[in-house]
Amino acid sequence: MSIKKPITMDNLSYEGYFLRSWDYIGNDKWRIYYKKDPCYNTCNSSCDGGHGFTFAVIHWVSSNGIGGDIWANDTEVEFSFNGIACFDGVRHMWLATEQEEIFGYINYPFLEDLIEILTEIRNLEITFCSDIT
Repeated sequence: MSIKKPITMDNLSYEGYFLRSWDYIGNDKWRIYYKKDPCYNTCNSSCDGGHGFTFAVIHWVSSNGIGGDIWANDTEVEFSFNGIACFDGVRHMWLATEQEEIFGYINYPFLEDLIEILTEIRNLEITFCSDIT
């Protein structure tokens, strides 16, 4: 069995994208990184841009807190879940990631945090998905 390199803020990526270049919302325990889907070539001037978004949720594991920043480059994180939303809302959501070898499993879930995270994902749906009411 090989020991995997921990996921830290300085190597945080998802599906080949460097997540720290995406927008995020969160607090000192978790973050939702999200990227709004761009308009299509077939969009016209009346397009509202509500094509959806991609997201990844991470939670804080440990940090040396360089300079008092708990989200410093050395901060170790784990993926909680990730997903894809289209014009009609979230269509796909996966627990954890294959990187962590616990795909589909969350150990000791913090239910209050999960409720708060799902509420924020719902708010992103309302903002970025045109068919959500």
